[in-house]
Amino acid sequence: MKVILPVILSILTISSTLSAATYVTTSGAIQDILSMGGSAHSYSGDNLMPSANLSGANLTNADLFQADLTGADLAGAFLFTSFLNDADLTGANLSGAILTGADLGTANLSYANISDADLTGRVGLDNTDLTGADFTGADLTAAYLKNANLTDADLISADFSGADLTNANLTGADFTGAFLIGAIGVSSATWTEAILEDATLPDGYDQAWFESQGATFVPEPSSYALLLGGLALGLVALRRR
Repeated sequence: MKVILPVILSILTISSTLSAATYVTTSGAIQDILSMGGSAHSYSGDNLMPSANLSGANLTNADLFQADLTGADLAGAFLFTSFLNDADLTGANLSGAILTGADLGTANLSYANISDADLTGRVGLDNTDLTGADFTGADLTAAYLKNANLTDADLISADFSGADLTNANLTGADFTGAFLIGAIGVSSATWTEAILEDATLPDGYDQAWFESQGATFVPEPSSYALLLGGLALGLVALRRR
């Protein structure tokens, strides 16, 4: 009996280890999912890998350093205080995800869907690639975006209140209807061709200043062309009736 009990415990331990979820790193290695404290994480769903369906997954406080989640579906996932430094989330779906207090420094979120996500709690997005990302309606209150690349990002109605935009590249980003009250580092950011139509501007900066930096406050001419084209087609259809 004294011999059997340790054997059973060993089998149970091995079984538990084998059933634990893992994640793939950007170098192709397989890593156990740990909490930030170093202990095994409670998550036991599908393994984390490119294109995985992880919608609604609870990965709160998970250590996912250099995770490869390209094209993964993380819609509505809980990533509260998770660590995603150097992770690759290119094209991932993070719409409605809870990323409060998460650290995504130097991660790649280019062309990711982060619409309506919660990125409050001083989320770390320093040096992050956010090229072409969709932040429509996202809350980035007090987020750290130092040196972040938001070229051509969709930031419509996003909340950047108190966000740190020091040296951020905002070339061509669409801030239509966005909130920028209290944002810092504004003067060091690149605003070339950024769209600020109906945006709430930060204190101390008016439309004239942003225009002097190359930003615009009206839709691009191509948008007007599409609108006029649609009206013309509508008139033709009415005349044919």
